[in-house]
Amino acid sequence: LEESASDLNEVIVVAYGTVRKESYTGSASVVNAKNFADRPNTSLQKSLQGAAAGVQVTSTSGQPGSATQVRVRGIGSLNANASPLYVVDGIATTSGDLTQVAQTADVLSALNPNDIESVTILKDAAATAIYGSRGANGVVLITTKQGRNGDTRFNASVTTGRSGQAVQKHDVLNAQEYYKLYFDSYYAQRIAAGLAPAAAATAANASVISRLTQAGAGGTRVNNPFNTITPFVAGGGLAPGATLLYDTDWRDEVLRTGITNDVNVSASGGSEKFKFYTSGGFFNQKGIVIGSDFNPVGLNELDEYFTQTTRLSAIPYVQAKFLNGFTAKAQLGFEYNGLRERQFYNPVHGNGVSVNGRGYRFSREDVTTTYVNTLTYDKSISNHNINVLVGQEAFRNKLDDVYAQATNFAFPGAEELVAASVPNTATSEFTEERFSSFFSRLNYNFNEKYYLSGSFRRDGASQFGSGNKYGNFWSVGGAWRISQEAFFSNVTLINELKLRASYGVTGNNGIGRYAAQGLYELGRNYEGQSGMVYFQLANPELQWEKAKTAEVGIEFSMLNRRLSGELSYYQRGSDGLLFEQPLSRLTGFNTITNNLASMDNNGVEILLNGTPIQTTDFTWNVSFNISSNSNKIKKLTQAEIVDPLDGTKMLRVGEDRYQWYLREYAGIDQADGRPMWYMDDATGNKITTKDYRLAKQYTGLGSALPDFTGGFNNTLSYKNFDLSAFTYFSLGGKSYDLLYAALSHSGISAGQQMSKDVLNA
Repeated sequence: LEESASDLNEVIVVAYGTVRKESYTGSASVVNAKNFADRPNTSLQKSLQGAAAGVQVTSTSGQPGSATQVRVRGIGSLNANASPLYVVDGIATTSGDLTQVAQTADVLSALNPNDIESVTILKDAAATAIYGSRGANGVVLITTKQGRNGDTRFNASVTTGRSGQAVQKHDVLNAQEYYKLYFDSYYAQRIAAGLAPAAAATAANASVISRLTQAGAGGTRVNNPFNTITPFVAGGGLAPGATLLYDTDWRDEVLRTGITNDVNVSASGGSEKFKFYTSGGFFNQKGIVIGSDFNPVGLNELDEYFTQTTRLSAIPYVQAKFLNGFTAKAQLGFEYNGLRERQFYNPVHGNGVSVNGRGYRFSREDVTTTYVNTLTYDKSISNHNINVLVGQEAFRNKLDDVYAQATNFAFPGAEELVAASVPNTATSEFTEERFSSFFSRLNYNFNEKYYLSGSFRRDGASQFGSGNKYGNFWSVGGAWRISQEAFFSNVTLINELKLRASYGVTGNNGIGRYAAQGLYELGRNYEGQSGMVYFQLANPELQWEKAKTAEVGIEFSMLNRRLSGELSYYQRGSDGLLFEQPLSRLTGFNTITNNLASMDNNGVEILLNGTPIQTTDFTWNVSFNISSNSNKIKKLTQAEIVDPLDGTKMLRVGEDRYQWYLREYAGIDQADGRPMWYMDDATGNKITTKDYRLAKQYTGLGSALPDFTGGFNNTLSYKNFDLSAFTYFSLGGKSYDLLYAALSHSGISAGQQMSKDVLNA
């Protein structure tokens, strides 16, 4: 992918309209259509990875079609939604993961990347404040392809790709090493107990066989990989005639090279009065794990599980120009997202054994209706140019969920819940969310040199407390095209030079729909009678999270526009972040959700685009972006709080959101092979202990957040042939290798694989 900023005269899509890049006072990154077509991905978010400065994209799992996490300029919230707002052709759309049973599935995966004309990512307050309570975490504007005047044009494309493991496989024990590890341990114990070497070897072999024997629903399984029950002799050598019957590396059995196939056809054309664009496509991705496939219009099956999604959207509008410079536009957005999930754990093995089979069903209907009405006025008087926008927006979303679970199935293959004799759970839920908004924006420039912009929006939302239903959000921005000044006319090296700055306040309404209300839970059983429980305390003062963002930036093009770029510095302070406030137990509640915490993000972004070579037949284009973001918690309800999600991180004032806090490993005691951890003695000195409970409770071991992220793209074009190479990178930041931790156990989990590093213990 390649971020487009090569020409300050280009027209870019912004909130509720378009604008020339040179006159824009905000910060925006544009990714064009060709870049999506060149990379076969299951969703547009994955195609944004490394494509825009300040935008970090990660997959929530390796499952094809899984939900994608996008963060624009850091992390804007501790507990509320921190994802950007997605807007398709002017209408905000549903995004994220709707699944409930098991795997994740991104709603926007149903949007074909080949139908996208461009994506604009709005980043600073001057760009996002007009979206008010939804703009704090950035806005992603998606413009789909439309018909153009002229004869009908047909396009077809076929794309294929390959994928593999991103990291090297861990080096694990083979069957002989695994058996011998246990044998050596038991053999040493028997020798220490006074047995002769031969007797110790016989006893050790018997202990290993016993240790590796497993009893299950299918009977007793003896996991002996050798052709004899005494494969090792005194001293640990292999017995004569002992050979391995099997030595399976299960990673090779379940992993493969992933294959992606993408076929698309489209037709477009039209006249002044009527234009059309229609397309069709086939996308299929086979993940690196056998059985993990993704087809956005089909079923996604893994073992005995499937999820099926349906997405329908329509965005009709009418537009009229009247008088002198007025344009009125009325737009309706309708979106339907349907989801069906089914999961079945069979009664023979796995999670369904203890209950003779377990089945789940989940269905969801997500319906959104949006009305947007705008009036625009454009006027130029001498060297004064003015653009005024006023508008109104109304939004309504309804969710209808049904969930059921049952156990004790008649036999494998009978997976419908009616085949189960024990119904465990059956629930349904209907929720609704509404908001209404009024907004305005003013853009002014003098002689196309000095630019000033301002926006204001007032939002009212149903999910906030009665005392804070409405919120005000605003921004101001300015730009100076230095290259248009008379004193700059003799500078021939630089073609365009613009300085810009902005400041504003945006909001985040990504909280639960009824977070401010006192709630009762119905359906509780009390002595055979249906009852209810008061389980959420009301907070009528609950309000929006707010972000105050300041930015300065410089944009340039030089060398006859062969080199262009941007440099930006921003500071974002997020206040009133939602957090659980501790309460006295006398209230009957442990906590109440309140606007208590604060956090800062600040960073630098650099973008460079260049054309080192350009001839009649050959062109070489280069694009590079890099960004660095610093995150710091400023205020909490207490000095430090263990993250309840996984217990491996801690929220601490003065540090970032994703600091690792773990018990610090000190290695293996060479004398007895037992693991050790660090602890503090009575005087505060660091010593070691073999008792995990005595280890120092939490030790800061670094941050999961990267120091730098970015992307580098090279495109070579010769006549009608293109060759592109794209690299995205993330430098710094520590990850927790959960698999390696599981492979480094002490041997207490018999039958569970171990790392070869245990041989050096």
